[in-house]
Amino acid sequence: EKCNCLIQKLLSRTYQLSNIHELEYENFETFDSSIFPDTPEPGSKMSQRQYMEELKVRLEKYVSQFPDNDRRVILFTGKTGLGKTFLLNCMAKEILDKAYTVIRISAYKLFDQLFYSAVTDQGEYEELQKQLFDVDVLIIDDLGTETRRNNFTTEDLFNILNERSILSKHTFLSTNLGLGELRERYSDRITSRLFDRSNTMLIRFKGQDVRLRPRNNLKK
Repeated sequence: EKCNCLIQKLLSRTYQLSNIHELEYENFETFDSSIFPDTPEPGSKMSQRQYMEELKVRLEKYVSQFPDNDRRVILFTGKTGLGKTFLLNCMAKEILDKAYTVIRISAYKLFDQLFYSAVTDQGEYEELQKQLFDVDVLIIDDLGTETRRNNFTTEDLFNILNERSILSKHTFLSTNLGLGELRERYSDRITSRLFDRSNTMLIRFKGQDVRLRPRNNLKK
């Protein structure tokens, strides 16, 4: 029987586009809240920096309890440049360090890979599906950027979410779409699973795109 470290190497080789190497410099230890504005958000007493610091603590607690979490789906929503992908990488690093397997891949690359394997090699397609169903943590980044191919993408996403729910597996997703946009883009079967508060931790990101802030205004 393969150990988890070998399984992870095989998964990473299969998903070379998953950029697992990013975890070396995007993790909780390198998290720097000073890049976020420290002025209160409109209509809130909390600044973007304070919110991100509290969220970091919340997610660290989540991974410390992994895999015995009550809610096994996490959905990050919010516009670009707010730290969604970085925090997903932070969680992936901690979970990998606990000797669990992780696939982290963008929605665009994931569904392209599934589509082309389905039309060229049914055996490869079924193997990809199995890995997506069985991996301890599946992280799908930038949901909504994938190419829409009739019902193919929607069915694949539903099958992934449904099968992983049946297997009590953890699935983390990020999207730049709002909740209303997700409802318009995907079927009720998908959004009912994504918005199920009994199994989903829904986290909204708000504030300024930190990638557009002048660097000389940031705390070093």
